[in-house]
Amino acid sequence: MAISQNNVSASSSKKLSFLDAIKKRSIQPQHQNSLNSSQKPKTNHSGNVSKTPSSSKVHLNSKNAQAKRYQVVQLQVNTTHSKLDNSNKNIYAKAKTVFQALETAQKSNIIDNRNSTAKIFTLPEFFWSQYGTAFSKDQEQYTLNTIQEFARKEQFEGTVFVLGTMVTARPPEALKNITNKELNTIQEKLGLNLKEAYADATAAKEEPNGPVSKDRRFLSSIGDMYNAALEKANKNNDANITRETIFKNVLDRAGIMKDNLEGMKALWAVPHDAWPSNDDLAKLQQAYKNNKNVEVKNTLEEWMQPWSKKSTLDKEHIPAIMNFFEKAGNSDNAKSLMGEFREHVFPNMVPAEEKSQLSANLDTKDKKKYPEIDNKSMFRSFENKAITIEGGANGKMEFVSKVLPSLIDSPNYHNASSQPHFEKNAYQLHPSLNNPMTNTSTMKKNAKNAGVTPESFTYSSEKTGLEIGIAICRDYSDGTYGILADRKLKNTIHHGQVISAGVEHLNPKNMNSLKSLAMNDGANNVYGMVTNDLKTSEQKNSHIFKYHDTQKSFTYEASPSNHKMQMQPIDNNNNYTFNISETVHHRDSRASSTSSLNSQTNVGAFDAVNKSIKSFKNDLAKVTAEIDSAADMYHALGGKMYNNRGGNDKSNNANENEIIKKVNSSLDILKHNNKNKVNDKETAKNTLLKFIKEKSATEKDLKNNIKSANEFLESAPTSNNYTAIKKKKESELENNKVIQ
Repeated sequence: MAISQNNVSASSSKKLSFLDAIKKRSIQPQHQNSLNSSQKPKTNHSGNVSKTPSSSKVHLNSKNAQAKRYQVVQLQVNTTHSKLDNSNKNIYAKAKTVFQALETAQKSNIIDNRNSTAKIFTLPEFFWSQYGTAFSKDQEQYTLNTIQEFARKEQFEGTVFVLGTMVTARPPEALKNITNKELNTIQEKLGLNLKEAYADATAAKEEPNGPVSKDRRFLSSIGDMYNAALEKANKNNDANITRETIFKNVLDRAGIMKDNLEGMKALWAVPHDAWPSNDDLAKLQQAYKNNKNVEVKNTLEEWMQPWSKKSTLDKEHIPAIMNFFEKAGNSDNAKSLMGEFREHVFPNMVPAEEKSQLSANLDTKDKKKYPEIDNKSMFRSFENKAITIEGGANGKMEFVSKVLPSLIDSPNYHNASSQPHFEKNAYQLHPSLNNPMTNTSTMKKNAKNAGVTPESFTYSSEKTGLEIGIAICRDYSDGTYGILADRKLKNTIHHGQVISAGVEHLNPKNMNSLKSLAMNDGANNVYGMVTNDLKTSEQKNSHIFKYHDTQKSFTYEASPSNHKMQMQPIDNNNNYTFNISETVHHRDSRASSTSSLNSQTNVGAFDAVNKSIKSFKNDLAKVTAEIDSAADMYHALGGKMYNNRGGNDKSNNANENEIIKKVNSSLDILKHNNKNKVNDKETAKNTLLKFIKEKSATEKDLKNNIKSANEFLESAPTSNNYTAIKKKKESELENNKVIQ
């Protein structure tokens, strides 16, 4: 029988695995009133969303169940430059902006609104918590409840939201069981003021660059001792021992360690398996009483081998060592205290720099005598997790947590890593407890210990029938997903989604999926969507549409995969930019016929594309004329033709002064040259050549935009062009492939 909660407390009960407690922790919608544009979630006096009983998990027969096709819709925002802090007001404003943006896209028909087309709507990494900061648990819960309230609207039925990530600070493991009352008791018993140390350890922010205070180190040591004692009591099923008794015993032993810290630190050098007997200790104590200091020093150094082979015991530590032995009473008690000290106190109390000095003179073969125990439990961790939820009523919410942090996860890391007091465990991700320096073998071990499995990276949408693989930033780019999940998942997931802030390239080899792969990056302005059309390797473009709030309309901005354009933070920004994929078939079906199409299908996108094509062509004509004019002047000044441009002015004897005057009278060239006029032939030639090259790049982009826009018009189905698309597909695909 386990210890009752009245004795030890619920916090020391059996831990759930990562898969049970984190990845498969489905949060069911709260039954509150739906939000509208002016209504916020009901909150209690502390500002948290009021709790109501959660609904049971249900399997729905939705009108979108087993959708025939899907489309990826990515809201592109810069998340590393947002100035919005983590207040509930700003969290709510972000949620409102996100869901209004999708609602606007739906109403404007720039996405495929057929009931049989599921939408995968995405956001980038660090969207919810301000970059470089972290949520508290209350802020995390408020965010999740707010998302649920917006997502449960009926118009989002058939949408799977992969809503970027939030970063939440997790208090140090060492302090998880210490209550406020017990903290006060520790202070009174040991004569310490630990409130500041406790506040520093549990703050929802990144660890500072400076060294950790001694008070915080000792408080963490007490917490580790307490956790171990509670766990041991539970394991032994001792129902008679109380939490109060366990806490008192821990505090008594911690008091001895506090008063004898220097002596016990010095005794670290005595291997635990070579601890002296009671008789040996009694002889040492007698020699010390008789002032035989050389004999005492020699005896201690003999006990401290192999460390003492290359190191010398500081004689100033001898009184501290002997005081500890006297306080312990006998060798058995001293060994027991030292065992606890080695495991729970030494890792925390001795800074990294001092640990390095202690072990510097040890031979490699001797280091196994002094097993290194990490101090991960002393530091808070940060969970960077992606939020996925089905739209509509009773949408299932699940999370995928990042396994391997990158430098962008810890802005202080780069500066701190060069400091002598640097503690790598101060920059660890929950639940795997990896840090940016963790190597591959250790990463795999930590992930396994945290319960990470291939399924930890997946989301199964019961409403749409979609299986989605999700990887966050470095987990994708550095191959963590590939190592931990890809081998098992590559033949099971339909769509792979990368959520990132700093990944520069979309590489299908890093994440194998059956149908498609997309990335939403919040830092590099990288857009990417790769689609594999069943057995072919046909790569499809995604298309960029921008909503202009003042005109209440969309424009078609650009096109090719990996096209870059300037993204803006979400801060008070009603001009949305979407990256929208072509539709991807999900289920084998020849029934995807014109019956699902009507006059409104994709009509908003078609209108925006047609308007943009006219604009692109007008701009192209203007740019081409500018290039040709500049190329003629460049050629007239003796320059070689650039890409076969120029040469229309056949007069090689043209007056140079007239050409220079013409260059200086061109408003386009002057603007391009920062309004600086040219005074000689060579300067004019250099200015013209630079102008031609840069305008040629613009010309190329415009041609690509027109090409991509026309490809969109040819591929996006409407009731008008469906027959042509069908015939094209039938001629291209084998008999066993899907008709789109």
